[in-house]
Amino acid sequence: MTRPAAPVPHPPRLAAAPRLAAASCRLQAAESGFARSAIDLRRAALDHVDSQHLVGLVLRATLRRLIGQDAARRRPVASGT
Repeated sequence: MTRPAAPVPHPPRLAAAPRLAAASCRLQAAESGFARSAIDLRRAALDHVDSQHLVGLVLRATLRRLIGQDAARRRPVASGT
């Protein structure tokens, strides 16, 4: 004859409260970490866009200057005769 299985003891409810609080803290830390990461990613994207805009402005200004220099070199010199 087999013995009936002993009932599995449940942990006391008081032990669950600190674990629940710890899990809640870990979840909040993960959420705030994710929010900080998203904010950092947005900032990096905006910095990239700003730098690309600045690079575009510099390139356009440089091209205008170079085109102006090239046009000045190609102008015929007026002769006084």
